[in-house]
Amino acid sequence: MRAPQLDVLCKFVIKAWNDIDAETVIKSFKKCGISNPLDGMEDDYLWQDEEEAKLRPQHLIRNSIHRMTALQMYHKMSLIRNIIKDRIMRLNTNVQHQLKRDIRKCKYFLISLDETTDVTSHAQLAIIGRYSDDLTMREQLIKLVSVSTSKSGSEICKVVIQTFRDLSIDISKVVSVTTDGAPNVEGGKKAIGHPIVPSHCIIHQEALCAKAGFADLNDLMSVVTKIVNLIAAHPLHKREFSALLLEVDSTYSGLLMYNNVRWLSRGKVLKRSVECFEEIKVFLDDKDLGNFPQLNDEKWVSTLMFFKDLSVHINELNLKLQGFGKSIDVMFGYIKAFESKVNIFKRDVETKTYKYFLRVTKCGEGQRSCTK
Repeated sequence: MRAPQLDVLCKFVIKAWNDIDAETVIKSFKKCGISNPLDGMEDDYLWQDEEEAKLRPQHLIRNSIHRMTALQMYHKMSLIRNIIKDRIMRLNTNVQHQLKRDIRKCKYFLISLDETTDVTSHAQLAIIGRYSDDLTMREQLIKLVSVSTSKSGSEICKVVIQTFRDLSIDISKVVSVTTDGAPNVEGGKKAIGHPIVPSHCIIHQEALCAKAGFADLNDLMSVVTKIVNLIAAHPLHKREFSALLLEVDSTYSGLLMYNNVRWLSRGKVLKRSVECFEEIKVFLDDKDLGNFPQLNDEKWVSTLMFFKDLSVHINELNLKLQGFGKSIDVMFGYIKAFESKVNIFKRDVETKTYKYFLRVTKCGEGQRSCTK
């Protein structure tokens, strides 16, 4: 397995850190003695667990002078990478301990399964738990597991069951499983011991509807993808196009590659391509890269602008559906609101107002000015 690029690794670390609940991080810092006050008022955090309470020393340093001395020694400590690594490992262990403890305390919980393929072509399965800690509903990543063999429903079910066994979590407490629509819970009823409520991810349903609704525009997307790949997939062309964008003082430095797996990819690729449309035409003509008569077809260009604006609206809906703490009634409200928007979009197109399709309006104005 080859090492990931540094920017990919940094983005993964930032996303993983942001996905951790803030209260869990605060508890972990106090548990590891990082952010506790010097007066000793929060030292009880160090001995919250029963097994650790047995190891609690009889006399803790509560004298302020001793604490100031310890603080001065801490400032003189060399923060070499092994010390930082050890602190990070302790924080990670404590976060995992809090997660397992909270799940063991609750009577029932739900899990979500998200299976995807990473840049090294290995299947990764994210197991996310939703449970109550008596105060609030929490959503936490339980485990990210590599699926080494086939990605069939029965195989994924075995991986989930084995993961819960390794974490010593009672899988019989699971009452519902949310997936992307694949039969990933095949055999789950037998392993859990009672019926479970299967759910289809509402974001995945929205993505499938958008994909089916854009079936008539696949040819247009195919042309855009060919143009983008022709420029962005070749290092020389990519550098030359970046130089062109820099020369015309563009806000962008290049094009985005299309990824059919990423739900937001289509809208982002179309938006960037439309924003750099004139530069793309100039670059293709100057370098004599392929023959794309569609770029000079007014009807095709207008359709492209419409497709871009509509994809941006769908991406906005997709982003609203994502994130932690979204209940089903809130997400369903977003879907119903977008259905009402579709009727407004339809009336906007029928009346040729294009109030919600600004690129179509600009394209029409540009074509009329060229005709004059």
